[in-house]
Amino acid sequence: MIRFVIGLFIFAVALCAYIINAQHGGILPQRDAAVTAPDPIIEAPASEDDIAATEETAAQIINAIVARDLGYPTASIPVGTAVRDTLAVLGLEVPDVQASVPDKRFATLIGESLRAGVPDTKITKTVADRARAGDLAIPVGLVTADGEIDLATFLRAVVTTAVLVTEGTEPVVPDLSNDPAAIISVDGYDYVITATDSLAAIAVKFYGDVTQTSRLIQANPMALARPEQMVAGTTISVPAF
Repeated sequence: MIRFVIGLFIFAVALCAYIINAQHGGILPQRDAAVTAPDPIIEAPASEDDIAATEETAAQIINAIVARDLGYPTASIPVGTAVRDTLAVLGLEVPDVQASVPDKRFATLIGESLRAGVPDTKITKTVADRARAGDLAIPVGLVTADGEIDLATFLRAVVTTAVLVTEGTEPVVPDLSNDPAAIISVDGYDYVITATDSLAAIAVKFYGDVTQTSRLIQANPMALARPEQMVAGTTISVPAF
């Protein structure tokens, strides 16, 4: 009997608590159903002035690159063609290379200097002086990313090509499997241009042949649109040979 009374009392207390809770919204404060999550922040679209400022900045960067003054004229003469014309001065014909160009001043100067036994260092200085005087144009593939004339690569290419033509052999493609600068990619390699790189030097590094500069340009139409203005730090794609 006592247990029954105690149970009835507990039930009555629980019932009262339930009624009070329902009438006053519960013991704990309840979230107002009318309160909703704050609206997401939506940024205002860029104004015409902002867009114009961005375009102006991009244009300034492009113009700065295009307007970089090398201090000497350049010409869109393939390096392989310049090598061929140089060897022609020495009496050696190079087959399977793009035809000669009308302006042979660069190739003629080097060919005649080599025939006369002029040291490489003196040839390099003479070419640089004549170029800066505006007397001859430098092939764009021989301009380094820091604006220097990469005549060392050209002179080596002249010697290498002469040997290959004489022996009737083909250029040897270098083994770059252990070269950390040559990053293997799906189609070949990725390569980061350094300040002392010229397009011809990159072609020799990966293909062993300066005549392959056109392959690099075709694979990188934006980065190498103007080889004489290529920028150090730029990553280019080097197709497998």
